[in-house]
Amino acid sequence: MRHAIEHEELELHYQPQVSLNTGRIIGAEAMLRWWHPVRGILAAAEFIEVAEQTGLILQIGQWVFQTACKQTAEWQPAGFPDLFAAVSVSPVEIQRGRVVE
Repeated sequence: MRHAIEHEELELHYQPQVSLNTGRIIGAEAMLRWWHPVRGILAAAEFIEVAEQTGLILQIGQWVFQTACKQTAEWQPAGFPDLFAAVSVSPVEIQRGRVVE
């Protein structure tokens, strides 16, 4: 996990959330992925437990929030002014971190 963080192997993929009433994209769910150098792309379910156990989830969670906010800020002037990003939060982040800050 430390290697993944240090070598910027983590990335976010975004799944659009669409209004059933209008058919317009209203948001996006940020989904964490790891481009593992040997195993290829890994979903968060494959590594998040290790991140929680080692405490690295706090650093990863901060990066996820910052990255999702930056991406949302780029989408808004590009025609999606009310777009939001949904980000999952680990219970470890809530217990040990400062999620609200």
